[in-house]
Amino acid sequence: TGTVYDILRKAEFFKERTSS
Repeated sequence: TGTVYDILRKAEFFKERTSS
């Protein structure tokens, strides 16, 4: 893991988790 796509996907997942 270390691609821009991977980072974006992780960021979205984190955002949703914190948004909850």
